[in-house]
Amino acid sequence: MKENSVKFKWVSRRSEVKKCQDEFTANGAKVEGETTKFDPPVNEKQDYAQSSFDPLLVIFGIASLTFLVQKIISTVRELKHPGYIIDARGDELIFREQPSLKGGSYLVFQKDGTVSKFDMTNSLNADDLVKLIKR
Repeated sequence: MKENSVKFKWVSRRSEVKKCQDEFTANGAKVEGETTKFDPPVNEKQDYAQSSFDPLLVIFGIASLTFLVQKIISTVRELKHPGYIIDARGDELIFREQPSLKGGSYLVFQKDGTVSKFDMTNSLNADDLVKLIKR
């Protein structure tokens, strides 16, 4: 794996998976294997049960952290979906929708377990988000 590359899990609506995979590949990411159905964490299952959107699928891959952060920022700014969670606690960076969060907002779970909340009024730039993810 190249320096500054990270394993990722990108949770996407089924209708947007192909577009995401194509964008990842066009930007040098390696998409690995088949997508799988997203299974929300136990404590969040109720949030997803009340949602009225496409089924969510997980895209697995390896990409530069810089590209992933730019993709995260542009996705959050689209405001056409609920908020997002960026989870950097494990071996893979996980990006997923969270129906209970307002559109344009996101939570960042850092490696040390610290959680930071951002929205359109206090959003991070790409460099600061990279630093937060790496902590």
